[in-house]
Amino acid sequence: METADAVVIGAGLVGVSTAYELARAGIGRIVVLERAVRPGTGSTAACTGGIRLQFSSRANSLLSLYGLTRFRAFGEELCVDISLRPSGYLFLVTIESEVERYSRGHAQLRELGIESGFVDREWIGRTAPFLELEDVVCGSHCPAEAHADPYSVLQAYLGALRGLGVRIDTGRPVAGLTVSHDAVIGVQTGKGDMQTGAVVNCAGPWAGEICRMAGVELPLVPRKRHVLAVKTPFPVDRDLPLIVDDKSGWYLKPEPGNTALIGGTDRHGTVSLDTDAEPWIVDGIIEAGIRRAPALENARVLRTIVGLRSMSPDDHALIGAVPGVRGFYCAAGFSGHGFMHAPAAGKALAELVAGAAGAPAAGSFDLTAFRPGRFAATGLAGAGSAPEPERYVF
Repeated sequence: METADAVVIGAGLVGVSTAYELARAGIGRIVVLERAVRPGTGSTAACTGGIRLQFSSRANSLLSLYGLTRFRAFGEELCVDISLRPSGYLFLVTIESEVERYSRGHAQLRELGIESGFVDREWIGRTAPFLELEDVVCGSHCPAEAHADPYSVLQAYLGALRGLGVRIDTGRPVAGLTVSHDAVIGVQTGKGDMQTGAVVNCAGPWAGEICRMAGVELPLVPRKRHVLAVKTPFPVDRDLPLIVDDKSGWYLKPEPGNTALIGGTDRHGTVSLDTDAEPWIVDGIIEAGIRRAPALENARVLRTIVGLRSMSPDDHALIGAVPGVRGFYCAAGFSGHGFMHAPAAGKALAELVAGAAGAPAAGSFDLTAFRPGRFAATGLAGAGSAPEPERYVF
């Protein structure tokens, strides 16, 4: 039987980041198991590549800040250009009572050394003259927020993993986990079983299914999310901030060549593992877009992208050791923040696995808000109160 010191389930960005950090932490033989025929074809393939710092949760902001710092170092660390550009996010605030919430968010970011603040309607109109602003109170803007190319980031990690001797087995879905005396001791696949004492569940939308293989029920729900690539009838500067309408959740992300990605009205979309487009969702995105940017009525839809998000009840990921099963770890439920939080999640998991293997690290992150056992309804040992739900969601 094959053996490994650690098995990572899932070769999306969270999985490959975790494998990379495990290797850097000195964990010996690491194997990544991926159900698809190529890495990064699940949620990563539909990722828009945003790195957002504006969150109501300080814990979420800290993970993003670490991710942004690491992405900035990729050129030197991994010798690759990931097309990182600091174009920021712009939230359109349409409800007066929400201004105070955004003010608290700005104060929180300033404590972390990040400048953010309000912009008025005149500034928004000059920056994005195609927007309808009659109902907009103000905008919340953080210029340090950025975007990068998810495919380039994925390839950077994959190249590094090859150099570190990490094996990635694609087309090898996990069929079961072997648990004995409340500890994981192996992984079952159709291409042979593997003995290991550490399994990291980075399976994204399939993470809940993997947890059930260990006899654990965690509140992870896969939801379909739609994104439309459109040719805009108005000029779109590539360095325009990603614009979010806080009323509808609709967003527009600029792309080269007067194109844009639009989406964001299907946050509570279908619970599913298929990626078939749903016409009523597509229509809703277009209608919300036309209300906020009327000229989009003449836009041309180039393609529809349907991805899957692993959602948690409070929009904080589940990162850490899973209570009740020794050697079983989880990094899932990122609720749309997986790309920007992947570097931090990988680092945190590597520290936990290395600590369990006898090489304890100081711990770079306070994972209290991300504890997999925080939802009391699971009945898990170590369950406790969940953090306040994330409010900056779309």
